[in-house]
Amino acid sequence: MAYFFCNGTVLEKQDPRYAIGSILGQLLSQLPQEDRSAQMARVASVYDSDVYKGNNYRVRDLEESLVRILEHIVISLPGPIYVVIDGLDEIESTTRPRLLGFLNRVWQSTGLNLLLTSRPETDVKQAFSEPDGGVPELRISETAVHRDIYCYVKWQLENDPGLCKIKSDSLKADIERALLERSGGM
Repeated sequence: MAYFFCNGTVLEKQDPRYAIGSILGQLLSQLPQEDRSAQMARVASVYDSDVYKGNNYRVRDLEESLVRILEHIVISLPGPIYVVIDGLDEIESTTRPRLLGFLNRVWQSTGLNLLLTSRPETDVKQAFSEPDGGVPELRISETAVHRDIYCYVKWQLENDPGLCKIKSDSLKADIERALLERSGGM
């Protein structure tokens, strides 16, 4: 299993290369030592290439190399492999298509099990749509998201060492209200 959280407030966590590198690193660490060393050398040569450093004339070659490495990892690891990417919509819309395309190619060529979370962005939906209906989609209602945020804020106010010192119920209510209004469903 590998996991990546796309954080909209951390610049590196919005870069598709960072996401791909993180996933690769996590999966590589699960390989047996002898195979891990060989695959790490392949990954290092890709990351040291001019293409990875920003010379876009052979980006397709870079992505194909990474797909081949992931194919090998998926074959080498026992059992099904799961990759979870949380908050795809946090990646800039200008660079998100590159990551979505890469994930789609990996998914189609390896059968890797992907769990992707995102707000309902059109490009994310379209990246995995198929004529027969595409991949399963689980929608979470705005009410459920709002309730989840409310429970989290309430718990923090009651359990965080700094916040639980607030004794005024009206101040706590004001904090809850302000956070819920400004959360925007996140």
